[in-house]
Amino acid sequence: LLRVLARQVEAQLELRRAAEIQGRRMAAAAAREQRLITALTSAQVGWWDWDIATGTVFGSADLARDRELDPATTRQGVPQETMMQSVHPGDRLWLREALGEAIETGAPFREEYRLLTASGEVRWTSARGRCLRGPDGKPWRFPGVAIDITDRKLTEERLRDSHIGRELAMQAAQLGRFD
Repeated sequence: LLRVLARQVEAQLELRRAAEIQGRRMAAAAAREQRLITALTSAQVGWWDWDIATGTVFGSADLARDRELDPATTRQGVPQETMMQSVHPGDRLWLREALGEAIETGAPFREEYRLLTASGEVRWTSARGRCLRGPDGKPWRFPGVAIDITDRKLTEERLRDSHIGRELAMQAAQLGRFD
């Protein structure tokens, strides 16, 4: 009877130790996730995780803000088509094709495209992600990040305009270039 009781106590202690170890592992994983989210938020990098089977996209507050969506709703998941509605109509077709190719081939997704706000303002985003496959080899999830690059695009446009203006002025004045 004492041996049976001793084995039961040992088994209970082993279960308790296993639960403590599991608890520490879960706490460590939660801390790592929180550090990652803090870093992404500090850098104003939006993140998403698209569940391909359900068509649901889970995303960060930064991603929601850039797309003029409710952050709490986006965190809980929105239809992928809701995300696509914020994309400039001129970019939707080729963006869908690029996403489809990344899903089909497993190649990294790296694109810059326009967003169109409700007020008609055009914003630019740079997105990167990759399709992950499940144990059955089928597309499963598509996590990624997005960064607002509007300021960079506006600077590039001003530089292009400045260069074109200088070239036109030089042609009008019949001046040569000395590069």
